[in-house]
Amino acid sequence: MEQITAVTYSQPAPSFQPDLVQAADIADNTDVEHVVVQIRKELDSLHLEHAAIVKRIALIKQTLHGLAGVFGERMVNGQLQNLLSLSSVPPPSGASRGLTQSCRRLLAEAQSPVTVHQIHAGIQERYPEVLANNKKPTASLQVILRRLVEYGEAEAGFDARGKRTWRSKSRQAASPPQENRPL
Repeated sequence: MEQITAVTYSQPAPSFQPDLVQAADIADNTDVEHVVVQIRKELDSLHLEHAAIVKRIALIKQTLHGLAGVFGERMVNGQLQNLLSLSSVPPPSGASRGLTQSCRRLLAEAQSPVTVHQIHAGIQERYPEVLANNKKPTASLQVILRRLVEYGEAEAGFDARGKRTWRSKSRQAASPPQENRPL
């Protein structure tokens, strides 16, 4: 077996000092800049792919929501029901409910577009354990609602007083249009 010995340094590592840059380092910067440009292009490409995938997922979810609305929730199997939040069966007592799942449920049950404060009150009333340790519940809810819009599960708008509102997209097909001006 090889024996590994620890090496200790008596002096701290030298810190980078920009005024000591040599001419050779400047030549190497063009190579580094080229690598940074390539990495940036790759990152941009991955962001575009991610956005396309999120849109495709949202389209599939919307299609399944629509099919469930037309043919009934029983047509969508249990795993898809959990994914799409279509199940009307409440979780067993003691089961953990997440904040996102609670938002989805309240949006789906709302008869008209709701504000973040209405969602907060609904969660406090029905699922108080979800917000028990949350220091900034309104901010958390706004982030979740914004993500649900990005996923294509909800639509944001404004009510007559100019307050931001949200409603479930699966509810739109089933109900007549409400006053919810798009953003």
